[in-house]
Amino acid sequence: MTDIRVNGLVFTSRRQPLVWLLALVIGVVVALAAILFRVGIGLVQLPWLGTASESVVTASWNVSFIWILCAPIVGGLLVGFLLQTIPKQRTFSVADVMEARARGGHGLPFWPGIS
Repeated sequence: MTDIRVNGLVFTSRRQPLVWLLALVIGVVVALAAILFRVGIGLVQLPWLGTASESVVTASWNVSFIWILCAPIVGGLLVGFLLQTIPKQRTFSVADVMEARARGGHGLPFWPGIS
């Protein structure tokens, strides 16, 4: 066999194409999530600044001082309300994962475990 064929067999036997494909898919998904996150930030600032651009300081020159003052206050009140009304769940830590691993993988629910 030639060196290229041997290298190709080693490459495919270790599932390298699958790893590369997964890395590509994960990279595209994360890039789209980052773009959507930035668009979401623009949509939140659009009602009170009148623009979704990244030049917030320039856009704030055209907004009344009371809006600049009240926007973080309203945001803080909204977050405080959500923290008071949403039921609290215990977060899992590294120690919980180690304990679940010692028990053979049992005892750690999937969704709370990845949060």
